[in-house]
Parts: sequence; C-alpha cells; structure tokens
Amino acid sequence: MRRILSLSYDNLPQHLKTCLLYLSIFPEDYEIERDQVVRRWIAEGFINTEGGQDLKEIGNCHFNDLINRSLIQPVKIQYDGRVDSCRVHDMILDLLISKSIEENFATFIGGKNQKLVLHRKARRLSLHYYFHEHTMVPSTMFISQCRSLSIFGYSEHMPSLSNFRALRVLDIENELGELQHLHTLDLGETKIKKFPKSIVLMQNLTCLCVNNLELPEEIGNLHALQELSVIKINKNSSASSLLGLGSLIKLRILRLCWCIVNTRPDSKAYVDNLLSSLRRLGRANLRRLYIQSYYGYSIEFLLDSWFPIPHLLQTFCMTMEYHFPRIPFWITSLENLSYLDINVDSVEQKALDVLGNLPSLMYLWVTAKATVCKERLFIRSSMFISLKEFHFTCLSSGVDLMFEAGAMTKLVKLMISFYAGDDLYSGFQHLSSLKHLVAEIICSSMTAQEVQALEEAIRSAVDILPNCPTLEVRIW
Repeated sequence: MRRILSLSYDNLPQHLKTCLLYLSIFPEDYEIERDQVVRRWIAEGFINTEGGQDLKEIGNCHFNDLINRSLIQPVKIQYDGRVDSCRVHDMILDLLISKSIEENFATFIGGKNQKLVLHRKARRLSLHYYFHEHTMVPSTMFISQCRSLSIFGYSEHMPSLSNFRALRVLDIENELGELQHLHTLDLGETKIKKFPKSIVLMQNLTCLCVNNLELPEEIGNLHALQELSVIKINKNSSASSLLGLGSLIKLRILRLCWCIVNTRPDSKAYVDNLLSSLRRLGRANLRRLYIQSYYGYSIEFLLDSWFPIPHLLQTFCMTMEYHFPRIPFWITSLENLSYLDINVDSVEQKALDVLGNLPSLMYLWVTAKATVCKERLFIRSSMFISLKEFHFTCLSSGVDLMFEAGAMTKLVKLMISFYAGDDLYSGFQHLSSLKHLVAEIICSSMTAQEVQALEEAIRSAVDILPNCPTLEVRIW
C-alpha cells in the first residue's frame, strides 16, 4: 500500500507535491480549513501566479485538485459545492511525514505515534503537545531560519518566538511578538483580550484573524492587510480608529461586531467614521462584509448611506437581531453579489422581485418578522437564475411561496418555515434541481398533535415530488 501511495505522490506535478507535503504538519485526524491552509501556502511562496491572477484563487484550485485526486478527504461542503475543510487519511499522512523527514521539509516534535527524527536545521517546525506537553525543542537545533511554526496543544516549554527571525507562518495560541515579516496571524481561538502595540509594525501582514478585539489606533499602518476579522466596535473603541480602516485599500474580507447604541451622545462619530471607511473600501477591493451583533444594536445607517455602490462586493452577511425596514438600495445594484444573508421587517412581492434580479446570487437567506399580506408571493422563472441555496424564514407567520414552472432551475437546497394551517402546495415540483429540503416547523401555539400532523403532511407532500429530494424536519 505504501508503494501504491508513493506512486500517486511521485506522479503529482511539483506545485501539488509541495502543497500536499505541507499537510504533514497537521496532527492525525485534524480538520484542516481550506482558507487556513491556502493562506499558509501563499505565505510560504508555494503559489506561483502569472498574468495577474489572484493568489488565493490559485491556491483554492490547488486545494480542489488534491480533493479531486482523492489525496485529501472532504469534510465540510459549502452551498455552492466548494469544500471548506478536509482531513488527511492516516496512511497518506504516514507517507507525507516520512517524505517530509526524508527531505527535511518539516521537523516534528511530539505527537502520537511519531518518532522524533531531527535534522539540525529546521525549515518548518510542527510541535504536537496534545500527548507530550513537556517535550522541548533541543538546544542544538537551528531554528533562526525556520519559515513556519505550528503549535498544536499547549505547553509552558514552547520556544521563545524571538529565536524565529524568518517566520512566514505562525499558528500558535498564547504568544506574540514583533514579527515584522509575518504574513498570517490567527489569534481566533486564544484568550488574548487586546492587541499588543507592536501589531501595527507588521507591514507584511495580509491576514489578521482575532476574536472580537478592538481596533488598534494605528490600524491604517497595515497597508498589506487583505483579511481582517472579527473586530469589535463598542464603547471602549476609539472612534478615530475606524477612520484608519479606510486606509486598508487592499482589504478584501472584513468581519466586524457592531455594539454601538443609537442613544450614545457620540454614536454619530462612530457611524460617520465607519461609513467613511466602508465607502473607501467599497471603491477599492472589498469583496466580503460580515456584520454581527447582539440584541439592541442597529445598523440602520447602512440603509441608504453606502455611496458609491461597492460593485466588487460578493458577500454581505448580517448576524444580528436588527431588521432593515426594506432592502437597502445599494444591494439591488450589486452585479457580483453571490452570497446574501439579510434581515428585513417584512417581505413583499416587490422585495422578492428586486432580489430575484441579482444575476450572480447563489446563496440567499432572508429572515423576516412578517409578510406584508396573506397573499402568495411568487417566484417566477425569470428570477434567481443562479441561486443554489435558498433559506426563507418568517418569524410570525408561515411564508406562502409559490414556485412557478421554470423557477430557480439551479436550486439545490431549500429551507423554509411552516406554521399550523399552511398550504403545502407551493409548486415544489417545479424545482427541477432540488436535492435537499429543510422544513422548519414553528410550533408556537400548536399542540403536539398539530405538530405531528403538519410533519406528516410535509413528508407526504415531499414523497410525491418527481426529483425525490431528501427531507430534514426541524422543530422550533
């Protein structure tokens, strides 16, 4: 078996061979996020580009190639069919570790069932503390030129970061220093509560992932930054730091948590500064915007104030209690928008018609407090020509949708809510590509018998559909 796997590895093109070999760094059965490993490949210089192609897009293609060759196993799959994460089979991982040690590609210390095989010079260091938290890096090892340091688990014997002077990739939980050549810094699963002042000196940093930290005052100094998440904007944040966001003209992905109440005397300064930065980012490279919050915070300022329109935006997602009174006007002109998760007060036919005209929309989740009237809302054949996944939730009543013949020809997954008394004839049979139906039964004010009867009626209606989609029933 090792000989067969070796042939598969040896026959790979060089760029895929290097990318696959890098996966030996991760522990056995570790779930590897696609974006995580693509960022690492880029930082290591494994991704070559010609003709101005985007490095991340090329890295995603390499990741997909490894999936298609069955060298890595898909774990999470997105709405559009993309694989979000993977695992390496134990036998392939054993081969990769052996190759890595043989070629001095990576050095492994600790780890279950791993032998400690060391070269004096470490290029990439992978420390596995899950099983051997007292294992130490030998003092005879040269680590000053190490390009990648990955630490899994925790140990008080971790080496000092000041010894790593050439790092391109750092994946670590509890330390941080002035690493001015660093490309990627992921502090998302740590207990760090505040940025160190030295963060703004990292001129080569392209990806900064944190867990609801406040913006540093001089965030605008990070001119190479392309991804920033998740930033928390609250009463302790500096309003002036929000202006610095607008200087990050290479920024493509922004995730923020908005926690400013409208009743604050200085709330206008926060709103104005954030809007100013979003306008600048929208004119530059912003592709994805995620806004999250808790109950009681409003983003009404985004309703009509984003101008000029961010034409490159591909994703807009709001995870919060606030509902727009209507669809913001700037959303209706986004020709590249492929992912939209939006809350609105009410749904009417006009709003559906507007969203249905977005040519690139592949994923849509609409959460509404109510529908405007009891009349049916129609999904016509001319609407949602690219949509693959559709979630429609109404919090106060059922959503009476009618899918006309020829509607949503590319739709693969549909999630819709049902209440007692809902009409189950909604034209589901016209959804020719539907493979998965998620029915959410909102059982407030319903007896157990009514819930059971509604579930049985839904199952009976789905059983006669010609395309035989799978059904998942969820009870609220």
